[in-house]
Amino acid sequence: MSPEPIRHADTIIFPASLDPDAVSVVERLTQSDFESYLVGGCVRDLLCGMIPKDFDVSTAARPRQIRSRFRNCRVIGRRFKLAHVHFGDKLIEVATFRRTPETERDDASVDEGDDASGSPEAEDLLITRDNVY
Repeated sequence: MSPEPIRHADTIIFPASLDPDAVSVVERLTQSDFESYLVGGCVRDLLCGMIPKDFDVSTAARPRQIRSRFRNCRVIGRRFKLAHVHFGDKLIEVATFRRTPETERDDASVDEGDDASGSPEAEDLLITRDNVY
């Protein structure tokens, strides 16, 4: 990442104001060919010239793919699964891009092991029938 500030409209975002762990999550997912972005309140805070208190990431990687790339990751949630990547006491929340479910979902949109057919997730009683990635 360049040490030069990024200008957006009348706002300057300094790389030093980005959390290095959040940046490393985005970089590792991007290096694995998954589109990934910093999202949410951290972007708002940066654009307002404030230092964010936490950083969230959104990616094309599915929860299991995220977990396979980070030893310090735990997948949470019953209905909408999120990946929490832990760095000591700090937590980077990683969400998968989703789309509105249709009445009939094609099988290609289902993450491996995310159905109710005896997979480890089904044993955890996860509700995933309306999650479409």
